[in-house]
Amino acid sequence: MAAYGESSSGLLVIERILRDREGIWRQIGEERELGKLTRQMLYSSVVALACYGAVLGASHSVAMAALSAVKLPLLFLMTLSPRQPELPPGERPASMTLLNVWILLFGFVGTQLAWTLRPFFGSPDEPFQIFRQIEGNFYVEIVRAIGRLFS
Repeated sequence: MAAYGESSSGLLVIERILRDREGIWRQIGEERELGKLTRQMLYSSVVALACYGAVLGASHSVAMAALSAVKLPLLFLMTLSPRQPELPPGERPASMTLLNVWILLFGFVGTQLAWTLRPFFGSPDEPFQIFRQIEGNFYVEIVRAIGRLFS
C-alpha cells in the first residue's frame, strides 16, 4: 500500500509535503516516481505563484492582477531553465563549492529576470503598463538608489 498521499496528484502534493516530509524524502532516496513528483511540485508551484501574482497586482488594477498572475510563474519557469550542474560523487567539498557557485549564479539570473519582467505590482499613481522601460540593470539601479539615499 502506498504511503500517505503518495497517489495524490496536482495541488495535493503541498499537503503531502506538509504532512509527510519523511515520506517524500524516502521516495526521493528510493528514486520512486520522481518524474510524477517533479510534475506535481512544478504544477503546484506555478498555480501558487499565479495566485500570489494576482494578489500582488490587485493593489493596482484588475489588469495588473491578471498580468502579474502570468508574469510571476513565467519568471519562476525561466529561472529553472539554467541546468543544474552535475556533482561528481565522492568529492564533497569541491562539489559543495560548485553547488554554492551555481546557487549564487542562479540568484543573479533570477534577480535580473525579475527586473526585466517588472512591474509585478504597480504604483497607484502610474498608469498600467505591461513592461517598464529598461534602464540599466538591477544592480546598477541598486547603486543609484543607495546614491540617492546619501545625496
